Amino acid sequence: MGRLPTFFLLALLGFPLLASSACGSPTPVHEDAPLGVPFWLDVGGFAVFKDGPSIMRFVAVLEDSRCPADPDVRCVWAGNARLRFTIAFAVGDELPFELNLLAGDTTAVLGKLRLTLLALRPSARLEPPIEPREYLAQLGVTAER
Repeated sequence: MGRLPTFFLLALLGFPLLASSACGSPTPVHEDAPLGVPFWLDVGGFAVFKDGPSIMRFVAVLEDSRCPADPDVRCVWAGNARLRFTIAFAVGDELPFELNLLAGDTTAVLGKLRLTLLALRPSARLEPPIEPREYLAQLGVTAER
């Protein structure tokens, strides 16, 4: 069976090619994301891995307890950021998974892919609170041997 075109694969999985965020701008689609090259995703954004075929989506930031970069704040620990993603392989259900930035699992192995959360922007701050649409996750994806 040949490889499905990206558009067809996205349509079958129920992903819109462009999803509107709260501010009305399109959500990026990283088509044919190369394995081994770090990339950034915003909340709602997704990447299509040509070596899968598989699609990964950044769903939400579930927790952000990172210590703010503020000279008036002293933290007893660095905190954590816990993010939810989904991945779908070929034509199948989305599999939810979570990655942590500083505590817990920073890496998940799903199918033949190793997914690692490398960074999260913006840095933690006290004021104003970080809005969900501001988050960007840097991810590394490699083929599992």
